[in-house]
Amino acid sequence: MCLTGCGVQSRAKTSDFNKLYEEGQYEEALKVATDGAANATEASDPLLWNLHAGACYIAEDRFDNAITIFDEAEAYCKQDDLENDALKGAQTAGEILTNRYLLDYDPTQYDKTFVNYYKALSFMALGDFDNSRVEWNRVYERQRMAVQEFEKEIAKTREEIEAEAEQRVAEAQNATEATNATAAEAEPDAEETDVDMDRMVEAAKAKMDEKSENHRAWKPYTDYVNPYPTYIGGIYWLAKGEDKGDYEKALDNFKRVKGMTECQLVDKDIEAATACLGKAGGKAAQKNVWVVFENGMGPELKEVRLDLPIFAVSQDSPIKTVSMALPYMAFRNKAYDYLEIEAGKAKDRTIQLADIDRVVATEFDVYYDSILAKSIASTITKMLTQVVAEKTLGDTGALIMGIFNSLTTQADTRMWTALPKEVQVARLPLPEDGHLLLKSPQGVVLSEIEIPDCNDCIVYVRIPKANVPAAVATIPL
Repeated sequence: MCLTGCGVQSRAKTSDFNKLYEEGQYEEALKVATDGAANATEASDPLLWNLHAGACYIAEDRFDNAITIFDEAEAYCKQDDLENDALKGAQTAGEILTNRYLLDYDPTQYDKTFVNYYKALSFMALGDFDNSRVEWNRVYERQRMAVQEFEKEIAKTREEIEAEAEQRVAEAQNATEATNATAAEAEPDAEETDVDMDRMVEAAKAKMDEKSENHRAWKPYTDYVNPYPTYIGGIYWLAKGEDKGDYEKALDNFKRVKGMTECQLVDKDIEAATACLGKAGGKAAQKNVWVVFENGMGPELKEVRLDLPIFAVSQDSPIKTVSMALPYMAFRNKAYDYLEIEAGKAKDRTIQLADIDRVVATEFDVYYDSILAKSIASTITKMLTQVVAEKTLGDTGALIMGIFNSLTTQADTRMWTALPKEVQVARLPLPEDGHLLLKSPQGVVLSEIEIPDCNDCIVYVRIPKANVPAAVATIPL
């Protein structure tokens, strides 16, 4: 039953989680996620449910729990790092023969980066700056590894990717030819069912060109680096720097963000890091508060099913079409265009630092040709098994195999859906009275925040949807 039911069950639970999280019902969403993680097997996404649960813990200001769950997630990510090409090739073969939901969730590069980012943020929130330092170094390493992976994938030509998929189809095709030979011996006058695979592939590509526009309109950030953790890491090295080397890291992070975004606010941070270096590693004189606003809901994957014609010589075959399922990216909404901020006499509004839609979509695009090739290979393989069933068992066999193939034809739409659509920031002098006010663009007060006595502070804000209460955490530095 899992051949057909795993995907349906996973999607239903994910849908429940998404609805609860988007409405700001984090405790209820957490129950769905922790239940999913507790009952998980390899086929039911333990890593993915850990990611969902971790996002809820962050929103609920439960940073100790977030560290624990993200530690588990990181272990799965490291396991994925260690898998060799042979093992991944075997998994691909299983995916082609059945469906991707039978395999464990394959983490994206941005998943891995965000895991270490949220651990770093959580340690900062708990005042454990030594462990936070470790995680910031891991964030840097994660982004470096991601660049290597993307370069490796981009280096593949489409022809190479398709060749890999065709190799998977070859065995099934050989089985069909053997069946044709057997049938010919029994019935010398019988007509073969010769499938024109090239025409099927072209038909699939033509139909998917329309949907691929959703993600192919995006251009990657420089070197596929995520500016969000890069910037917050810069704040850490600036605020908690211990020597010249730390301030150089801060300056490098800020310059990197400035080079890949149009966020003018970063200029102030570059000035501050430069000033610290000019003082031979001295602290900045002005105390600051950074408001970090995780805005809206990031993209999700949905399925599109294509009914492709089978271009066959035999006109008597009952097999006329075959179903193919592919994922496509759907984008969701912001909560607000910006937040108004009042901190003492200072007023400001948040501006975009990082477009997470862009981070996610450009990585999806890197692997899209491979996804398409494997889907085509799976479709052709299943279709050939149907041809075999027709020749050996007749129309009834073809019908039964066709039903099975239809039920197991599912696109893998699993992804970390609790990420924000974008991240906005604001930078203000730390108010003397410690009072900070967040307002919507319409002037509605969203949160009144008391900042503890500290040198600097990050105010983390998560709002998944308009009119949902803001989840706020103050992180003294």
